[in-house]
Amino acid sequence: MTHVELLDPDTTPQRLLILGGGYIALELAQAMARLGAHVTVCEKAERLLKREDPDIAAAVTAALTAEEVIIITGADVGRVSGRSGERVALHGTVGGAAGQVIEGSHLLVALGKEPNTKGIGLDTAGVAVTPAGYVEVNDRLETTAPNVWAMGDCAGSPAFTHMAFEDYPTVRDNLAGKNRKTTGRQVPNGLFIEPELARVGLNEIEARQAGVAYRLAELPVAAIMRVRTTGEQAGKLKALVAADDRILGFTALATSGRRIAASGPARNGSRPAVPASGSAHNLASNLFRGSRRPVRERTERLTVWIGARISDRPRQRRSRARCDRPSSCHGPPCQPMLTSKEYGTSNSTGYNNHIVPGH
Repeated sequence: MTHVELLDPDTTPQRLLILGGGYIALELAQAMARLGAHVTVCEKAERLLKREDPDIAAAVTAALTAEEVIIITGADVGRVSGRSGERVALHGTVGGAAGQVIEGSHLLVALGKEPNTKGIGLDTAGVAVTPAGYVEVNDRLETTAPNVWAMGDCAGSPAFTHMAFEDYPTVRDNLAGKNRKTTGRQVPNGLFIEPELARVGLNEIEARQAGVAYRLAELPVAAIMRVRTTGEQAGKLKALVAADDRILGFTALATSGRRIAASGPARNGSRPAVPASGSAHNLASNLFRGSRRPVRERTERLTVWIGARISDRPRQRRSRARCDRPSSCHGPPCQPMLTSKEYGTSNSTGYNNHIVPGH
């Protein structure tokens, strides 16, 4: 069955097998596990979320296994037997070992989607499609037919639920005589599990593949004072910062992570990196410049801002935080708050700073 049938079940699956380890697979894995199903996720790749950074993927895996979701990676399924809803089995190779069988009562196939563009008369209207079946569009979302536009999944836009809404401003402005393009725009996306995974812009994998030098700032969610009152301390925040202090990308694995990523980073399609505008971006950009005291003050402000976004409530007071006794600290031992590293293609300094607010 697909996610459509799984969302309208007669009963909760007793032993649910999920073929695939993408967004839909993981969201439904956690949901079904919380409803009482014994869930097993079978992913062909060596880890979940292969497009995300390894540390983020590992944290997501840990969150799911903590809820007794079984994760099987390196699973090359060659055959399925049985009937979903009664008894079903996956046959294939797991971790290089052939002849493995994984059994369950229900099977969810979550291996992606293909566009439903066949047989609807696009060729008659003069609208061309790509070899993969997507409507062929340019960076203005114009099709090959005059005065015909395409938006969302069918146009080959990134496969996120909200992409038609993201495409709409481009079509609207171009219909009004402007020249708006999709090139270089920043589109936030999210994985709706707990804690939520949200990202806008580049992650470390993409930056390295593109040969982009960056500085990395990381903050564990547990270091944010406000989340200690809710107990939702799992996750981390990551920002990639360019040499000119533009935010190249931001990843949040945290409660309400989508709100942090969508409302903090300003999005501007005319530039290849997220510009350092808006409160979060100015604060994050300033982490890497200025004297020792202002940097720590700015870090505290950034921590306070993120804590407020997680709770959606204004912060009434600023908490003081100390570090785990670096050589320059003579105070009592405490928790490290934010660390930074610098990476580059040719002139990386390779430093590792321990930046702590509150001193």
